[in-house]
Amino acid sequence: DSIWGGIEVKVVDGSGNSSTVQTFQVQMDIEPPSKTTVNYLKGKNMANWQSDISIQVSATDNIGIRYYEIYKDGFFYGTTGETWSPPNNFSSDNVTFRAIDLSGNKGEFSEKQKIHMDTEKPNIPNVSLNGYTSGVWTGHDVRLSFTAADNGTIDYYEYAESNEAVEGTKISN
Repeated sequence: DSIWGGIEVKVVDGSGNSSTVQTFQVQMDIEPPSKTTVNYLKGKNMANWQSDISIQVSATDNIGIRYYEIYKDGFFYGTTGETWSPPNNFSSDNVTFRAIDLSGNKGEFSEKQKIHMDTEKPNIPNVSLNGYTSGVWTGHDVRLSFTAADNGTIDYYEYAESNEAVEGTKISN
């Protein structure tokens, strides 16, 4: 069992004589923390890339939580306090957390989380005019195609017919 507090020890011989009492403090904890729970302050538990994720982890313990361990794909990744935001390009469908108490006891892992963090903007799109010359009047159809790169995936492109457009039209390519 877990114990903490003052312990008194004395020696008593066969005649009933006893020594002076020796007092010392013991802090022993063998109870692990509870299973870690995960709450999303920003973002969601999903496989899609997100640009703003903030997670709160929590567990209970009889003496207190020192920190939480983060595991990515079954391997130790690092530690955190009660809140954590993954770095850019952090990507896994198998992220778990577990609490470590003040004595070093390890709690049960949280449920698996799907975390994909992307805070980088895509590069400037490359536009192919497919034979049309920019700024020259034509009576023919103008076919445009777009390409761009991103550390995640390109969701869509936006196309607007003037620089004054407030919003563009979403297109796939």
